[in-house]
Formats: sequence, structure tokens, C-alpha cells
Amino acid sequence: MNALFKNRRFGLFFIGAVVAILLWLSPEFKMFLSEHLLATPMLGAFIGGFLFVMSFGIVTGSVILWSLTPFLSPFLIALLAGLGGVLGDLIIFSLTRGSARRIEKVGHSRVGKFIRTLRKSHHFSWTLPVIGAILIASPFPDEIGAALMGISRIKLWQFLCIALILDIAGVYILIEGIRIFSL
Repeated sequence: MNALFKNRRFGLFFIGAVVAILLWLSPEFKMFLSEHLLATPMLGAFIGGFLFVMSFGIVTGSVILWSLTPFLSPFLIALLAGLGGVLGDLIIFSLTRGSARRIEKVGHSRVGKFIRTLRKSHHFSWTLPVIGAILIASPFPDEIGAALMGISRIKLWQFLCIALILDIAGVYILIEGIRIFSL
């Protein structure tokens, strides 16, 4: 069991999956869903999208979004969840951008020199955002993609536009996939 949690991201995903399963089996959670999130499905879609981009919340966010399919259209769920996902991505982006700048200012350490070289390199100035966008578009949590884009010199408005489009597309594909395979 100890080897399972050596990889922190996998451990967070595993814990999140177990919590999501336990919540889904819990009558109290179903009552909470029906009273609060399903009573205001637009807020539920936003919260589900916010959870969908995080390692610990991807399963719970998926369950919430799937629960909303009888009440909202797939595109509306994707749009609202995309906005929630952008908020989560923005938090990650801001934290990594600030951390990269602080480490870069230290400069004397190997990590500071590496990040400064990486950010100034012409090759990485366009590849980091592209790799980050691919990771955000993937069905996996967005932390690494948002972090790579935070390290790069991409402008905030560019990041927000890219993240919004990719989060909307990712949630829409998830909702349509669930709808197709549940028939």
C-alpha cells in the first residue's frame, strides 16, 4: 500500500476516487445533490467543472456533471463546467507563475538558473504552452498543463481563452461519451 502513494498525484487521484465512490453510495450525498446542486443545476455544473480539473476532484466532478445530464443540455453543462474549470486552472496558473518568478529571482540555485534558461529559450517559449494545452485538453487533470503554461511567458488573457475552449471541449466530450455509452 505504501508503494501506491509514492506517486503523490496517483495517490490524490486514488483517494479522490474512493471518496467519490463512498459519496455516491451515501444517501446523504444523494440528498445533498438533489436538494442543492440539482435544485440549482447551473451552480452544480460550475462546481462540477471546478472539481473536474483537479486530481483529487476529477471523479467527484464527473459524477456531479453526469448527474446534471437529465436537467441541462450537454452544451450548457460544458459551458458552465468550462467556466468552473477555468477558475481552477487560473488558480494553478497563478500559483505556478508566482513560484516560477520567485525561484527565478533567487537565481543562484540550479533550479532558478534552469527556470530562467527555460523561460528565455526560444524553443520552449512556444512548446511549453503547446504541451500545456495538450495536457489541458486531455481527459486527465489539468494541473501539469496549467503549471507548464504558468512557467511559460504566455499572457493571462491568452491562457484564459485557451483554457476555456479546452475545458468546454473536454467536458462536452465527457458528457457526450457518458450519454452514448449509457444508452
